Amino acid sequence: MNFWAKLFGKKKNKEKSKYLPENEIPNDLSFVKKFTIKGGRFLFCENQYETISNFNEILVENNWNLNEVFSLNEDLNEKFKIEIINKNSSPKDFKTCLIKCEFLISNTGLILVCDKQIKHFKLKELPNTLIILSETNQFSKDVSEAMSLLKNKYKNVIPANITTINIYNYLEIENTLNLDKNNSKNIYLLLQDSNKNE
Repeated sequence: MNFWAKLFGKKKNKEKSKYLPENEIPNDLSFVKKFTIKGGRFLFCENQYETISNFNEILVENNWNLNEVFSLNEDLNEKFKIEIINKNSSPKDFKTCLIKCEFLISNTGLILVCDKQIKHFKLKELPNTLIILSETNQFSKDVSEAMSLLKNKYKNVIPANITTINIYNYLEIENTLNLDKNNSKNIYLLLQDSNKNE
């Protein structure tokens, strides 16, 4: 019997040693898994055309008009044809906010932002739904690594208002009637391939 097993390559049931390290999941897959399990909506975009197309689909899905969306970034305002927010307007006057982010935190599924994206606003001052733009080169293993990368990115002046955005999860927060109390947001993440920015 052993001869036939050797001849036909019967696989041995090898037990994995408890001393071997776990197979590590790549940062991008780990983030997407945790992000979507929490209730985040993830859309991969191969290029800028797909990013704009998916953005427009989000507006259609939610019955929003462009005048119900704002951004604090002039480049985004121009690219997505969004009007610049009036100084007298409150972010809560809008249905959603379009922002970029600094890093996608793989081990938690959270999104790191700073004053470069949200200016002086606190998360609770922003609309309950955010549309966040990111690229495939913005994954970070954990918050510690993200902070080191942030420090290297802005060598002269470290940004202010650094925070992570949590995804509003109906299952975890079913007893909370107001999203503002926990800084959780409904999030659409448009992840664009960083190699195809045209």
